[in-house]
Amino acid sequence: MSASIYYRSLRTVSDTERGTIEAAARTAEAARTWLSCEPVKFFPSDDSRLRGGSKPNFAPDPQDSAAAAERGLPDGSVVDLIEVLSSLSREYHVDWEITFEEGPPVGYIRAGRCDPEVIAAAEQLVQVAQMFARMPM
Repeated sequence: MSASIYYRSLRTVSDTERGTIEAAARTAEAARTWLSCEPVKFFPSDDSRLRGGSKPNFAPDPQDSAAAAERGLPDGSVVDLIEVLSSLSREYHVDWEITFEEGPPVGYIRAGRCDPEVIAAAEQLVQVAQMFARMPM
């Protein structure tokens, strides 16, 4: 099962801003193992907007789980992904449109504040991931 989360800046960013925001996202990435969800990753863009996508991992590989546990860092979930985007919004004054798969926008992160619909959808994905984790393989 797959359910990608996509994010797009609502404004264009300069090349310098892009580099700074991407570096901040990499720094945030280093603070977690991101076993349950891919961290913030940006794609090349023709329109000077930041665009990216991340996929939740509903059934992590046991070897990956063991390696992550050895690192002693907290796991990164969909909720953590939203928190990182909110932090980038606050710090760099960039707002985000959030979509799931190819659907319409679920909501927005503006001035570091996330719409309740985005948080609710992220929490539901975490619940689905936890349900899958409890299922026998």
